[in-house]
Amino acid sequence: MEGCSGLTVAGLGVSTVESVPFHHYRPGGLVLRLYTGPHGAPRLGVEASRRCLEWDVEVCEWMSRPGSFPAYTVGLERLRGLAGRWGVEAAVLDGLESWLHAPCASRLGLPLSARTQGLLEPGGEELGLLEALAVEYTYLLGGGGSNLALARTVEEAVGKGVWVEVVVYLPRPVESSLLAPPLQAARRAGAPLHLVVLDHGGGGPLSRLAAEVERLHWPVYIHSPPYSRLDTRCPSCGTVVATRREGLLDAMQLASGGRCPRCGAGIPVKGGWRGGTPRWFRRLAPEGVYWIDPRILGGRPAGEPGESL
Repeated sequence: MEGCSGLTVAGLGVSTVESVPFHHYRPGGLVLRLYTGPHGAPRLGVEASRRCLEWDVEVCEWMSRPGSFPAYTVGLERLRGLAGRWGVEAAVLDGLESWLHAPCASRLGLPLSARTQGLLEPGGEELGLLEALAVEYTYLLGGGGSNLALARTVEEAVGKGVWVEVVVYLPRPVESSLLAPPLQAARRAGAPLHLVVLDHGGGGPLSRLAAEVERLHWPVYIHSPPYSRLDTRCPSCGTVVATRREGLLDAMQLASGGRCPRCGAGIPVKGGWRGGTPRWFRRLAPEGVYWIDPRILGGRPAGEPGESL
């Protein structure tokens, strides 16, 4: 992408880092979120289109048509302007093989991170441009992708100084033996592991799973919205150091150097943190993401001939 002047995106938003999801990378901050491919593109209701009235243009119908997400190329200068207006701390590449866009996205002049389901292995060149990487094992547990390839990606990223968080989505609590691939990958890389359990199973199965995995590898965190288990506890003394509600950080209290305020144990955090998601953004985007139609920023349909952005 040498000399690129624009990024092609299927979705564009200003997001909390918690909704990416990152939980220990710049907690409480805002990021420019760029969906670079159809996989995982936002599926929003009609309500989302009303937000664009604030921009005096009605061009958000693409958001209200599930399954229809055309791609638009937006100039880097326009994206830099949006990042400055919203005061974001970093940019996040999201979607299928999103890291492939890192060479161009790095020209935004923002710390760059990415999210991947590990369907392909990022090359060293792209990984070296990232500050952080969220690795999801969601689809591998369902039978897709390669556990070995994803484990290699985690180790290679950590070896290049990239902050890595491993995320596993589970429909319900499972036996810890089924989590061996992501557990091993996280342990070997020294990366935090997050288990997002969508149905807590009445609380008991979730508590048993938590007890098992917390004995295996200390930076393991259980997140289960219906069970309100979204807190981060000190791995040493159990003190709650962060409380969340899905994509929002309610509060985070750490001592100097990112340590537990009670016992002084280290809590893995990269890039500093805020006390919580800004209040003004909570009112604007109560679910953690404010979606913006790329056409508002002068985006052109991907592949359309025209002057350079």
